[in-house]
Amino acid sequence: MNPCIRLFSKITRLTPEAIEALTKVGYEKYSVKKGAPLIRVHQGCQELFFIEEGLVKLRFFKDDKEFIMRFFKEGEAVTDLASFYGNTSDKYEIIALATTKAFAIPLQALEQLCTQHPSINTAYRKFMLMANLNMIQRISEMLEQDASIRYKNFSQQNAELLQRINLGDVASYLGITQVSLSRIRAK
Repeated sequence: MNPCIRLFSKITRLTPEAIEALTKVGYEKYSVKKGAPLIRVHQGCQELFFIEEGLVKLRFFKDDKEFIMRFFKEGEAVTDLASFYGNTSDKYEIIALATTKAFAIPLQALEQLCTQHPSINTAYRKFMLMANLNMIQRISEMLEQDASIRYKNFSQQNAELLQRINLGDVASYLGITQVSLSRIRAK
């Protein structure tokens, strides 16, 4: 099944007409190898990527230090929201952590479908709301929790991801060094 339809169907009930319309949209298919970018820094992004297979990270650099905002796996969707809505190149990039296959739908096509199909509009609106709530939660945990609590919560909520993500990326996600992560894990 189309990963866009699969994801949106989890969010809300799509009408048969909406499913048919989503099936007919001209998706671009991407296949990227581990370590390769799905989007690069300053490239700009006007597409929403639906991960069919694989794993990616959304990251940026500040003073040569990597900061990982989030990981996205099969069944999830990712984009550079600032670029997606601001129509500007941004500082974020999306990098494959494993060979990744994704479908992408252009923002313009998605907006057109939203005007034609209320169920797609509802799914997209709820998806964007969830994305914003996830980012608020992410910011809150970075500001309010110490690293050991962040690691505990991450490992409980993402146990299957820990098997697929290297410790350097986990440390970067938590905002700590690998040495600090090793100390936390040893406790």
